[in-house]
Amino acid sequence: MGKTVRCLMLVIAGTGLFISGCAKEAQVQTISKTQIPLAVKTGQSAQFESTSQLIKDFKFEQPTLNKSREEQTSTVVTVTYDQKIAEIQSDGSAVADITLKAVQCKMVNKNEVRYEFNSADEKNKGDALNSIIGKGYRIAISPEGKVTVVDAAAARAVVVSGEGQKIAQKIFMDESIIERHSLPLPKTDISKTTVQLNYEEKKVDISPENTVVYDIFIKSLSCQRIENNNVLYSFDSADSKSSKDPLFGVIGKSYRIAEEKNGEIKVVDAGSVRLKVTDKEAQRAVDDIFDNFAIIDRHKNAGSRDIATTIPYWTMVQPSPPGLLAPKTFEKVYLASEAGKDKVVVTMTARENLDKPAENQAAGASSMGIFAKMFDNQDEFTGTLVMNPADGTVSEYNETLVSSYVAQEKPQNAPADAAPDTLLMQLTYSISLKKIN
Repeated sequence: MGKTVRCLMLVIAGTGLFISGCAKEAQVQTISKTQIPLAVKTGQSAQFESTSQLIKDFKFEQPTLNKSREEQTSTVVTVTYDQKIAEIQSDGSAVADITLKAVQCKMVNKNEVRYEFNSADEKNKGDALNSIIGKGYRIAISPEGKVTVVDAAAARAVVVSGEGQKIAQKIFMDESIIERHSLPLPKTDISKTTVQLNYEEKKVDISPENTVVYDIFIKSLSCQRIENNNVLYSFDSADSKSSKDPLFGVIGKSYRIAEEKNGEIKVVDAGSVRLKVTDKEAQRAVDDIFDNFAIIDRHKNAGSRDIATTIPYWTMVQPSPPGLLAPKTFEKVYLASEAGKDKVVVTMTARENLDKPAENQAAGASSMGIFAKMFDNQDEFTGTLVMNPADGTVSEYNETLVSSYVAQEKPQNAPADAAPDTLLMQLTYSISLKKIN
């Protein structure tokens, strides 16, 4: 059992507030990355709704001239389909037959609606795009959620005239089919991060509901990250060689937790220890040690020397979606934010991967080239995945990238206090999947 080495307690006169500082011995905590198996069966069927959205916003403001111009171009396509598992192949891939049940779409070009369609709307019954309803294709889905198109010839043979032709082509092209059905499931490789942490615990507040708030000050830390039996990262703050390691920056810092009356632990603030470093392995160690699940597990099991917990956690490196002004490569980190018997909620955050240059971008990706350096760029790439831990099936999935480019310049001969001209170009890309039944 973990033992208290030193405990100081002060009573703040007149407040009734107890402030304590307790130094804790190192505890061993193992954080594992494992696969949640995709265990579908032949004949299994379900209905899903998938939506893809690509929005390009343009805004140019000239305050000194009292002028402003805004434009938006967008394509939004929603497909409702039945999925039936036809067979399970020897490599574990599931062959699925897909049948379209409903389609909605809207195309806007520079604020002007060019085409709008809803197969459920009576006014669209005469539209040629209705001819694709009831048509389908066959795909194969790997245990990691990767999709390949087996056969879509019959669906592509449907003749659609007019404005709906582009939508029909988009729905049945390989890239769209793969995007619609692919899921970012974990691979079968195993990794674990083993952590030993010495910390000082200070009680800073007690609420009327008997929720106790603690500040956790990190005194020393050692960790090792292993993947497929290979040591990828090792750190020990007691080793003088580690003083130059980015992870050394957490020593002396603190995070805050709250313990409720029923013993439940919540993370109040861990911003100061969640460092952003350029070393990829050090960053993964930071993410492993100080994510909410690891912190909660650490203090919930503080009475035990050996803490073992399995946290669904994995990463993927992928090129940016089509349409990004300056193509990039993103590293996505998927981490369980909620885990229960019937549901696992996984959150995704992504950042640009500078170790791997952007290449083999998806068709349609555009580039500003050297002009991109004239703009301030900000990317926000997030997502959510809701899974059944028993069989790995997904009930909900979404990912959204908002990439903004902003340039500002003050006009010549403008007053000193004049606001600059501002040009904003923004791309919003999102994909979502929802199980209907």
